[in-house]
Amino acid sequence: MALSEKPVLFLTGGSGYIGFHVLLGALSSGYHVRMTARTEEEFTNLFTRPALQAFGVDFIKANVNFVHIPDIVAPNAYGEKLEGATHVLHAASPVPVPPIDDPERDLLQPAIIGTVNLLRAALKTPTVKRVVITSSTVANLPWPPTPGFRAGPRDRILDPQPQPDMSDLTAVYATGKSRTLNAADAFMKSHKPHFTLAHVIPGFVFGNNELATSVAELRTGSNNFILGLVSGIDFPFPRLAGAAHVDDVTKVHLKALERDDNRDWGVSTPVSHEEPWSIVQSHFPKEVEDGIFTKGSQPSFGEVWDSKETEDELGVKLMGQEQWVVDLMGQFLALKRREEEQLMKG
Repeated sequence: MALSEKPVLFLTGGSGYIGFHVLLGALSSGYHVRMTARTEEEFTNLFTRPALQAFGVDFIKANVNFVHIPDIVAPNAYGEKLEGATHVLHAASPVPVPPIDDPERDLLQPAIIGTVNLLRAALKTPTVKRVVITSSTVANLPWPPTPGFRAGPRDRILDPQPQPDMSDLTAVYATGKSRTLNAADAFMKSHKPHFTLAHVIPGFVFGNNELATSVAELRTGSNNFILGLVSGIDFPFPRLAGAAHVDDVTKVHLKALERDDNRDWGVSTPVSHEEPWSIVQSHFPKEVEDGIFTKGSQPSFGEVWDSKETEDELGVKLMGQEQWVVDLMGQFLALKRREEEQLMKG
């Protein structure tokens, strides 16, 4: 297939956990990917990852190119960089991981303004026919969560919303996600653009991480929480109990790109934060006996999030908790063994 015949995907956040998996999936699905990065070093680093190198140097050179977007909040941040793109997938989003000096600047503004800036750029680009934005289940759940609250992809937390406690980074993150969802809705209503828009709305995202080439890299993002639960850490505060396997989240993004309707798609199943220990005991008894895995604990907020439409209409049967725990722990043990062998070799 010649480049001119390939759909061109403009991808933000490709150096992140979800975004990198989407990058791999998009290349396998026949897209030419134009990927943003804040620095050239960020882009170059991706080319060292075995999962991307597996496509081969010639294929990557022909099908991936880098565009420099240093600040997504800046006016006209994207300029003419979308020119020729047929699809846009916005996976870039700040996460509430300390240290964060200014939550307004570092969490709220990039989420909201960065998204609206990209929609404005798409509006000026006639070739764009589809935009998909990665959201989160916290975008349409009340914060703090109400026990037993049920939500689905069409639900919204309406503005105006109270300003969050800036010392509570999770609350700031949740507020940013809900305001971003509302801002995108308002943009579509007021501009009636030539493209269609979908949000993919996952809970916590767990499982194998194709970016990680070391235990330290695996212990980042949401996976670090699950690894903590089997490393003897007792987390004191309740956490939402809804999650999905990264492979399912990737599939839903790619399915959403193929559609031409303004629909949002949830990717979350109810989980128990006590269950990973039972799964580890069942699948990795020797490592439990050797003390590699030790039991931690985590109170849960019961989250009931409806992903039935995603399964029924997109045909993506969401994997259960056991699969992503097994995949993550398997990768952890493989990386741990490799590092120990390298250490023994000196």
